[in-house]
Amino acid sequence: MLKDAQIFIKGCDDVELGIKRKSRLEYRVSYDDERELEGIFFIVGGFGSNADIRMLDFTRKKFATQLPIMVVNVFYHCFACRKSNEEAYSAEFFITRQDVEGLKKLLAKLNLSLNASFNYNEHYASLEDLVRTQKEAGKFEADKKLRGLSYTIIPKNNDYQNYLIMPAIDHILVLKDIQKRFQKVKTRIWPRPGAESVSAEARGASPESGDGINSSGENSGGNASPEARGSQRGSQPAGIGALPKIYGGGCYGGQIAHIIAKIAPQHAQGVIDIACAPLPKYEMFMGREVGNSEFSNQTPHLFIDCYVQTLWTKETFTPAHFQIRALLNAAHLKIQSEAGGGGTIFVSYHSAQDEFDTAKDKQTLYEAYRELGFDATLHLFKDEGDIDGRVVRDLTHGGISNDRVFKKELPKMLAKLRDRDFTAKEGQIAYPCGDKIFTFKDRGDRFTLEITDPTSGGGGKTRLKSYPREKSAEKVEV
Repeated sequence: MLKDAQIFIKGCDDVELGIKRKSRLEYRVSYDDERELEGIFFIVGGFGSNADIRMLDFTRKKFATQLPIMVVNVFYHCFACRKSNEEAYSAEFFITRQDVEGLKKLLAKLNLSLNASFNYNEHYASLEDLVRTQKEAGKFEADKKLRGLSYTIIPKNNDYQNYLIMPAIDHILVLKDIQKRFQKVKTRIWPRPGAESVSAEARGASPESGDGINSSGENSGGNASPEARGSQRGSQPAGIGALPKIYGGGCYGGQIAHIIAKIAPQHAQGVIDIACAPLPKYEMFMGREVGNSEFSNQTPHLFIDCYVQTLWTKETFTPAHFQIRALLNAAHLKIQSEAGGGGTIFVSYHSAQDEFDTAKDKQTLYEAYRELGFDATLHLFKDEGDIDGRVVRDLTHGGISNDRVFKKELPKMLAKLRDRDFTAKEGQIAYPCGDKIFTFKDRGDRFTLEITDPTSGGGGKTRLKSYPREKSAEKVEV
């Protein structure tokens, strides 16, 4: 029988900027309690995954029904950064102080000024009418739109775009909660070649496990022996904690999946990616600073740039913050391979004609993975002959089907992972990034980031502050 749960836990704080998180972290999980599970699969949502929550739920349940896996959606920090068909998960459009500055500059170019009797929405509407009138009079090109206006998108819970690090840590926190909360689910841990597979019941776990949810969060490893549970310090009981963990996503979701494997290789046995960029893209988290918006909202006569709320600036986002988010970093790749023993399997689907021009970087990344001993496969689609109408619909950035890639690759990846031991052990990994060292560390039920400056003799605990909503923001109905 299919089981489905919606759970709220404590998420991560923003250690990089020293901001305390107020909202709870939500995740949803589906699995068949009559099957012995062989893996945990996280469907990592990208930008816009919150647009249709019902489709997200449908997809999760579909894969939980089709395969012997637990399937998870994590509503990570800044997950709801687009409009949604459910208000509880929908971002809102505002005209903020920064947008007003752009409005003033545009009005000045047009020899106009702010009208004290108008609110900011009315100024935008007034400009729409002005351009329409000028087009009718032949004073403005008919196929052009007036540029220079912008909206700020404020995600649900007043989140802001941290970009990659907080979403990745949120996934690991969810994994740790699953390992604690779902210890009684049926699992099948495949042995090394030559031995017989062992089910949860055979290891001593009770077959009468109900829905398998340990709501108290206490250790419920049943009557399994210490050897079966894992005798090493910091290990989880054999069962759900010993299953392989696979992360799959498209575009930004694929980027997060790769970052999870970078910062926590002990918790990532597989990554399935569709079209992610190997390097950070500034317009996705600092577009206003670099003069390139993330996307636009267009009316018949206006081109309005849209920027998701962010606290990153050219001053706060240093080369160190870029380096920790970069997948294509030779020194970091070596550290990652040594920490995880090259044990993560990577599979990526990418178009050589991707309009974001990321194919060459992806090829370089996957060549580096293979040279370091990773099992890494890149499917690069180069011309019209590669379009099959199913997995590959076209050669654009969004032309590859996430669901069909998952359906094709998940069974193969699970088969590859059957003869390995994944009993979770606590670990840590440190990445030097210029004048900083980013250390990611297991601490019991938590997973933490510590940032130190070796030139100043260490770091100390980050003092967290709150982040209030901008009071002067004016809401826009889009």
